[in-house]
Amino acid sequence: MLTTAGMDETHLVKVTTFLGDRKFAAANTAVRNEVLGEQIEAIAAA
Repeated sequence: MLTTAGMDETHLVKVTTFLGDRKFAAANTAVRNEVLGEQIEAIAAA
């Protein structure tokens, strides 16, 4: 979707992810790292 708007992951300011269960945290991290790589500066877990 970003590319259709002429953007890429460097244009992201904030990404919010809600997990229904903590058991999905590792999978979420793997996908986030694959898609965003080094683009995420800070990550906070609540």
